[in-house]
Amino acid sequence: MKTPDMIKFLLGLKLKKYRFEKGLSLQALSKVSGLSSSYLNEIEKGKKYPKVDKLLLLAKGLKIKMEDLSGPKIDKTWRPLTDFLESDFYKNFPLETFGMNRGDLYDLMSHNPQKFSSLIATFVGLARHYEMEPLEFSKLAFRSYQESKENNFPDIERDADEWRSKLFKDGKVPKVDFLTSFLKKNYRYEILVLAGKDLPCWPESGVVYIPKKRPKLIFHESLDAPHRLFYLAKELGFCVLGLKREEPFDLSFDRGSFLDRKKELKAFYFACALLWPKDVYSSELKSLFGKKAFCEKSLLAILSKGPFLPEIFIQRMAQIIPQSFGLKNLFYLRMEKSPQSEGDHFKLTDELHLSKLHFPHESRLNQHYCRRWASLSSLKEWISEGKGVKPKTSYYGHLKVQKSRSIDSDQVYFCVSLSSQKMWGGEFKGSPYTVTLGLGIDASLKKNVNFWKDSSVEEKVVGQTCETCSLRDCSDRVVPSQLNDKKRKREKEKDGLKDFCEQHF
Repeated sequence: MKTPDMIKFLLGLKLKKYRFEKGLSLQALSKVSGLSSSYLNEIEKGKKYPKVDKLLLLAKGLKIKMEDLSGPKIDKTWRPLTDFLESDFYKNFPLETFGMNRGDLYDLMSHNPQKFSSLIATFVGLARHYEMEPLEFSKLAFRSYQESKENNFPDIERDADEWRSKLFKDGKVPKVDFLTSFLKKNYRYEILVLAGKDLPCWPESGVVYIPKKRPKLIFHESLDAPHRLFYLAKELGFCVLGLKREEPFDLSFDRGSFLDRKKELKAFYFACALLWPKDVYSSELKSLFGKKAFCEKSLLAILSKGPFLPEIFIQRMAQIIPQSFGLKNLFYLRMEKSPQSEGDHFKLTDELHLSKLHFPHESRLNQHYCRRWASLSSLKEWISEGKGVKPKTSYYGHLKVQKSRSIDSDQVYFCVSLSSQKMWGGEFKGSPYTVTLGLGIDASLKKNVNFWKDSSVEEKVVGQTCETCSLRDCSDRVVPSQLNDKKRKREKEKDGLKDFCEQHF
């Protein structure tokens, strides 16, 4: 069903099409129709829809039937455009978040609808080829929004500081029981702990939220205390930031509209800022960065001062470092080995890239990520060598640092990778994962981080995937460089044919 805005937009396209075909300028059409050129311009931009008498004047001036302007028939070259405008993706996409509105987009499309249609058709074709669902677009739009904000939400940081000073005056990490009681008393929450059999299925997070007048938060009985604490802090964020949810929502099911994900991000950011105060951890990181050699104990000591959640801790570092040290040439990655995955496949499940698209990044081509990255070598060691515990920090996991030099450029990243699994009832369960913070070694990093030239940290040349890597003597390769070999073969054949033709013709 076409909306009023879309009907106006289509009329504007038709008017411009017929005007160009007749070789008329806006002023010339104004003269033959009796309508002002400014009014005609508004029609062509999709902002006005004239009444019948004015449509008749336009049709008469263009020497066409009125139905040609107002009828349902459209130019077949516009079909991709109209399909796009009627799609769920377009209807749900939050243009306003990116500083645009529907009118701005209509204006862009109206300049050259044929070319815009071709562009839309190309994007839709690519999406279908790579089996991208509408929610994948939502995920990509959300990631673009987060990166456009440089992963920095100062208002939320200030709100978290205020609430921390109200609730935790001693400066210590709050307890699960305290936040549970606070949410029950002040926001009428009902917080339950249930056995696995009490629900037909559980999200991977082990937490279910049910929106009611008295909201329900349900924890799986085996979920450990640090995770419960973080989810309680996030619920407090939903409450104090006024973020409303209309249905049970859990991102571990990988669903949710752009707005759902945006609310989730804000609550997540609040929880991070509440549990890991920016000022405290900026000071701790400054001390770590001041050392000439990277110190694993110092990093883990910072982790031990908050809830023992490696994944959340690395993400908090990705929030603090750009703000406090101006290091924006960075990326965050989360790699996972699913128990259901076949062979030696690892999946990139979350990423954030500031300043540019860094290496590696998401691939929907089912290729094998380069095993030379600290992310994957750390995860493989965690899986194969057992689940050790570091008693002094209660940190369950495997830490690895590496200087990663891209094979396709001179860019070098200082990468810190933490591999672990979620603790359920004192046991490691769920998918093994690794989280990585990569800091580009540039002039800004050299100024702020002394250990960037630590010679004890291994440097490795890395690629994106095995299939596309040009590195010849790689002992970590999982599969041959099929795509790169094919490319080299084609280039060799092309050069050979060119030389032959130049010699004999």
